[in-house]
Amino acid sequence: MLFAGTQYEKYTQVNTQKSQATQIIPFIKSVAKDGGVKDSDVLVNSTNLVDGMIIRIDSKDIDYQLNLNDDRNTYTLTQAHVIDHKVEVKN
Repeated sequence: MLFAGTQYEKYTQVNTQKSQATQIIPFIKSVAKDGGVKDSDVLVNSTNLVDGMIIRIDSKDIDYQLNLNDDRNTYTLTQAHVIDHKVEVKN
């Protein structure tokens, strides 16, 4: 019984991670459209859509922090100021 519970917990964690990962692309497109920039101009510090993540509009050299609402369908971006401006971009 314990094994089945552990397996179910792992299953739900994997599904949650997949759901968050599939949400990141529409989010990036939304930020780009609202900001009047190309999709490739929007950089994020997470591959999953998570509250508090940092978004950079590269061409404008502006950073924002993501504040997701409870429904995860709406958000606000608050301008953020990073301490370490050396950013490593990974493909």
